[in-house]
Amino acid sequence: MAITLNKSILPAIMANAHASGLITAESSSTVAVYQISRYWRELFQTATRHRSDLLPQWNEKEVAAAKIITSALLFLAMEGCRNVEQLIIDTVKADEK
Repeated sequence: MAITLNKSILPAIMANAHASGLITAESSSTVAVYQISRYWRELFQTATRHRSDLLPQWNEKEVAAAKIITSALLFLAMEGCRNVEQLIIDTVKADEK
């Protein structure tokens, strides 16, 4: 199953961030940068390979890494990135060189 970032995942991430109170209409994208930092520290300082309490089918390291990714996607959405999928493809291709 393909993940469509632009049409399904990004709107869900934004909706969840608004619903949880993490961001408001006036929030800066700095909020997402702080989230990335928080989950990065969690990944390297406290996350283990034990099952996650939040998502038992995954381990704590996997969940923390996924939270870093979703926080980075939140940042891109808040910065007004119009085509995250293409940005990722272009970045991967640029890294191949």
